[in-house]
Order: sequence, then C-alpha cells, then structure tokens
Amino acid sequence: MKKLVNAACMLLVIAVLTSCLKSNDDEAVYYNDAAITSFTLGTLNRYLHTTTAAGKDSIYKTSVAASSYKFNIDQINHVIFNPDSLPLGIDASKVVCTIGTKNNGIVVIKNLNNDSLKFYTSSDSIDFSQPREARVYATDGMSYQKYTIKVNVHQEDGDAFGWKQMADNNQLAALSGMKAMVLGKRIFVFGNDGGTTVGYTTTDGNEWTTLTPNINTPLTAGAYKQTVANADSIYMMNGNMLLRTADGSRWDEIGETTAIAKLIGASKKELYGMTADNKLMVSRDGGHQWQADAIDASASLLPTAPVATTCYPMNMADSTDYVVMAGNSTANAKAAVVWRKIAEYNYHSEPGQWVYMEADGNRYELPQLDNLTLVPYDDGVLAIGTVNGNFTYIYQSRDNGITWKKNKYYQLPNDFDTSTTRYAATSDGVNIWLFGGVNGEVWRGRLNKLAW
Repeated sequence: MKKLVNAACMLLVIAVLTSCLKSNDDEAVYYNDAAITSFTLGTLNRYLHTTTAAGKDSIYKTSVAASSYKFNIDQINHVIFNPDSLPLGIDASKVVCTIGTKNNGIVVIKNLNNDSLKFYTSSDSIDFSQPREARVYATDGMSYQKYTIKVNVHQEDGDAFGWKQMADNNQLAALSGMKAMVLGKRIFVFGNDGGTTVGYTTTDGNEWTTLTPNINTPLTAGAYKQTVANADSIYMMNGNMLLRTADGSRWDEIGETTAIAKLIGASKKELYGMTADNKLMVSRDGGHQWQADAIDASASLLPTAPVATTCYPMNMADSTDYVVMAGNSTANAKAAVVWRKIAEYNYHSEPGQWVYMEADGNRYELPQLDNLTLVPYDDGVLAIGTVNGNFTYIYQSRDNGITWKKNKYYQLPNDFDTSTTRYAATSDGVNIWLFGGVNGEVWRGRLNKLAW
C-alpha cells in the first residue's frame, strides 16, 4: 500500500493482472460482478495497564491472535463488522487482515482524509480506528462495490465491576427488614413497614410502583421473609396461608398448610420449605402438596438461621437448575453449612436430592454469616452477609457451592449506608441490585462483560 492510484492506473493494473491469469490456450475471462467474500484479522497488538510493585501505573504490550473473531459481511448494505468486539486495548490503528474477493476482484482502501485510494495488500497494516471505506473492483475494470469496514473494539474492561447509585426511595427507607427478588423484567422488594409486609416494584431502580394486594387479610410483619420467586410466580407464606401472584397485586390463595413452618426457596418448578422441627420439604405442584425432600446427609446439618437459597440454570443441561442452600447450624461451629440440589424438569427425570458440601479438607469454606443472602451471578453464586454487626467480604463460589473465595472485584459500595439487618440483594442476570433500608438507597452493580 505504498502507491496512490487513480482510476486510469487501476484499469491498467487490473488489465495486467487478468492477462497474467490466462493460459497460452485460453482467453482471459473478465467478470463484471464484484464482492468481498471474507474478512479475517491477523495478529494484533494489545496494550494493557498494570500496577508495578511500587504502585505506579505501567503499560505493557502483548499480542492477540485475532483470527478467531468472526466478521459478518452484510451484502445488502455492504457493511463488514465483527459482532463480538475485540478486547480492550487492541491497537486498531495498525491492523493486518486478509480480504477475500469474488472472481479475484481487486480491493482498494479509501484514504481517511481525502478521496484517494490505495491498493490493499495482506502484508500491510491498515488504520481501522474508525470505519473505513473499501472498494472491490471487478476484473472488467468498470464495475465495483463499496463496503464500510468496522473493526469493533471494547472501550471498557470486561472484567471490571462497578456500582451506580440510583435515586433514593423514601418508601424503602421505612422498611425495618426487606427481601428482594426478580420476576421477568421486574424487581420486587417486600419488607416490614410498621408491622405489616408491604411491596414495591421497579424495572429501572428509579421509578417505583407500590403494590396493592387484593387480599382481605393483612400481610403479617414477617411474611416478606417467606417470599420466593420461581419461573413465573411469586409465592408468600402469610401465617399458614400460601399465596401466589404474577404481578404483586393480584394474589391467589393456594390454601392453608401445616406441612411447612416456613417457605425458604424455589427453583423454576419446585418450592422448598422447612417444618417446625427443621425437616426439608418440597412441593412440585405449586404448593398444593408437600412431601419430604431427599437429602444425602444427616438432617442435623441443615441450616437453621439464617437460611438462604438461590437457583440458576445448569449451562450444560437443558431444563435443569442448580439450587444452592446455605446458612448456619449448631452442627458446624466453624463454618456455614452448604447444600446443593440438581433439579431436573424433563418428563422422564428422576427427582433430585440435596447433597451436603463436605467441609473436610476444604480450605475455602463459606464462613458463618449473619443476615445471609445468596445471589446468582457471573456463572456462580455470591454470598453477602455480616459478621459481628458489620458487612464483610462478598464470597464467590464458581463450583456451585463447594468452595467460596473472596473476589477483589466484588465489594459492596463504599458509600452503602444502612443497617446490617435492613438490606436486600438480588440479580437480574446482568445487574446486581442492592437495597438499603435506612436512607432508602438503591444501587446497581454490573460486571461489564455481562452487558455485552
């Protein structure tokens, strides 16, 4: 790409190239159609920031084999682009690429600053820091097609996690205890306000709607603690009455039940509860019937208080969830007790059982935490809780409840100001939502790559 070309020079070059393609016995065939048929990147430079042992910022260069990044070619709008952006720090101003064409068409790249054209060669680097116009000329020397080539590069670190504070909510500030969950695209927060459970919902963390349940019996002060969500409904235990709603306002009475003393969790299609003597129960028909759930260890190892559960899909299997339960138990004074269940929903699937995560030899047990909340996030589970009345580290399990490690990326906001007994957390898959009941704080946390 050393020489500028004009139209006359291009015609001459095309004529020479096509004449070289013919044999002694055949006449050259000149085509009048032109198209770019493939676009592949070569090895690119990437510049990354790091911190030296002395605490100073430093930049180092590494290489990225970028051929695995697929480029789509829109032949209708003549746009070439990579749907998956290249990593942060890629130097898009010096890109080596391979461009394939139909019928050996000739590719030229338009100058960024004027209308001059340069021949494309696969050995030269091209500045793709902004979209570039490319033309492919047919071998007849007359026909050509214009394309816009866009090399997309992430402008943020995919592994960076940050919090954004939303508008405070005075209604949340009045809650003396709360629990949060997500159903569909809506976030629900239930809590105790003056001895009665009340509820609020939002889609963006800023605009809230007060729920007005269509039930005659007031919701008890502790009903919010026994509120869970499955795939399509929210369930709540109000005294002995099990309620269900799809929107938080219109509630149906499932019926009174003495089979469980408290409702503790849900998977997509199962509800889980505890009896008064701390036996684990399951309902597979929306709370109408309950039966003892299978466990593989002593019931004495089941958590007593707090009891936190969460559910998330098993990526390697269809219609299958991981369900994780954790809490404190007098049977284990050193760490929390953690249980895991694989819940399968296929027609011929056998009921799963709860498996106790043995602590022997485990250097990364989940410590005992008060006010424990489990949040499914980033292909794992986050555990948020308190120790001696203070918020502590957020622990992450990436092996479905076996090991729990501190992750430097996941920390509560520095300005999060609430009582340790007046907070709630949940996740919509992309964002972590954190709520505080003293000032009505609302925080949205996000790992960048989950929003891409």
